[in-house]
Amino acid sequence: MKKFLAFIFSVIFIIIFPITLVAYNIKTNVFNDDFYKKELAKYNTYELVINEAIGQLFSSEERTGVIQEIPLLTFDELKALIKQLITPVWLQQQIENIIDQSFAWFESNTDIRNAKISVSVADLKNKSPDIIKNEFEQKVKSLKTCTKADLKIFNQHDLNTIPCVPADYDINNFLKDFDVNGIINQIPDEIDLVKLIKGEVTFGDEPAKETKNKEQIEQTFNTINRVRDYLKTVFTVINYLFIVLGLVFLLIASLTMKRLHSMFRWLGFDLLLPGIFILAGSIALHSILTDRINSILITGSKLSTELSQILKNMVIDLISQILTNLRIESIILLLVGIVLIVISFIIKAGKLKD
Repeated sequence: MKKFLAFIFSVIFIIIFPITLVAYNIKTNVFNDDFYKKELAKYNTYELVINEAIGQLFSSEERTGVIQEIPLLTFDELKALIKQLITPVWLQQQIENIIDQSFAWFESNTDIRNAKISVSVADLKNKSPDIIKNEFEQKVKSLKTCTKADLKIFNQHDLNTIPCVPADYDINNFLKDFDVNGIINQIPDEIDLVKLIKGEVTFGDEPAKETKNKEQIEQTFNTINRVRDYLKTVFTVINYLFIVLGLVFLLIASLTMKRLHSMFRWLGFDLLLPGIFILAGSIALHSILTDRINSILITGSKLSTELSQILKNMVIDLISQILTNLRIESIILLLVGIVLIVISFIIKAGKLKD
């Protein structure tokens, strides 16, 4: 009867233990904030994102919106100005803060609507006036001197840039008319991303604009909350499963401990078989998952080629890290299982001698 019970519990252990170990590794790697920070820095993502954003902003050859109101600078000069203001270092700080805040929200029970996920632009605002003024001053110094009549002619022809400035041209008057400080001061020091999505962020004296698709946004928030709560429940179950599996392992030992060599053999096989399953699975899955990720993120992606490649690399790195950890753990299980089985034979051989 004891052997039958030991067999039943061994089957349960051999089936559930690999599944639990795989789930635990997925949890610890996918929900590791340091992984994403290192990966984004590793692939020079921040500089690429800035270049992509600037490329989208200047995708049209025509000057529109704010760009139309800056006639002194060429497109290339405007791009250089933006890169001085928004640097990869600044963007990295903000993205890493967002990652930290997002994981802090995930660990809490806070509704996503009340989550604190924000971008700080205070430093950006403080340095912007001096950088903008310096850029315009350098531009004015580089231009030839011309008459006001010439400027009128140039403006009538709606030129993209002004090719010259009058001798008495005062850059401070231009900046005052353009109201750089006024525009910058309208931006809050900290932009709450959740409130921004909800349409509750105000710029200057302007009232918050009515958000379109409000019902859809609410449904999305509800889904995010449900997914977070579901995953936390799954993680709790995984933790409890390890405790249950530990008790099952001890129970198998107690059911087979009448014969010491038999107990070591049972326990050895209970570790050896999961180790074999996990090792074989991790080796087979690597190429399958890599090929699948390549086809989804390269042939089916709407992102730029560079960003799609980075995303692909990050997903593959994540999969590789999970599978590598599983291989190491499976090898440890294999070695411990083999050692226990060898010990069982040594004990049995010793008893036969006696």
